[in-house]
Amino acid sequence: MKTSYLKTILAVIIVAFCACEEDPTFQIRSMDDNATKISNITTESADVTISIAMTQEGDYCNAEHADLEIYYSTSPNPFGKSFKNERCTTIINSVRYYGMYVHDNMAQIQNITPGTYTVKLRYLWPETTYYYAPRLGNQKGMVRKFTTPPELIATTGNYSNLTAQSVQLEGSVEINNGGYLAKLGILVRLQNSDVTIDNYDYKQYSSYSVSSGKYSVTKSFSALSAESTYYYRTYAESRGGKIYYGE
Repeated sequence: MKTSYLKTILAVIIVAFCACEEDPTFQIRSMDDNATKISNITTESADVTISIAMTQEGDYCNAEHADLEIYYSTSPNPFGKSFKNERCTTIINSVRYYGMYVHDNMAQIQNITPGTYTVKLRYLWPETTYYYAPRLGNQKGMVRKFTTPPELIATTGNYSNLTAQSVQLEGSVEINNGGYLAKLGILVRLQNSDVTIDNYDYKQYSSYSVSSGKYSVTKSFSALSAESTYYYRTYAESRGGKIYYGE
């Protein structure tokens, strides 16, 4: 009885060992992490492209190689425990939102085959640095980073028609993809270069409700003091009152 029991244990060990033994005819999915690319970065989304191939190298015991995941986070470790979850079953632009966190994310493609896949990272914030890395089963790719652009780019223009008491000032703004423009104006301050939305002597603006394009503004200021130095700059207001300044 004891001998039969030992033979049974030995047989189980041999079977378990053989299950993980390399089979030269068996191929698994493997990602070419050097080919991972980020593109189409906007204020609220970005595309990550990953290349998947079949190979005879890798972990033969890993049964999860059919799932490709892209982890992304504002933390330098995108593989952290807290993230909202985005999953898709098609190659691009078909993502469903499941989670709670705005900063930390995971996008997933299931049942992949060899080829090139593009996953859209969504729910990003403007002017924010994100860290991202692909994962195929237990294969983790290199952690890379990207920064989303600002919603608006304001530019201070020239002055003209200068007199002892008046001047005409110009400015412009360009809306980045995903941005929004609510106001575009010019701030003026007497003898002080610290010109902001909280520190000015004169302000004029125009209201907008647009999400694309480039716009200019020209405003005339009067009742100025003769022989005095004035500083001015363009400002643009986005969603929620966020202010972007020109020089």
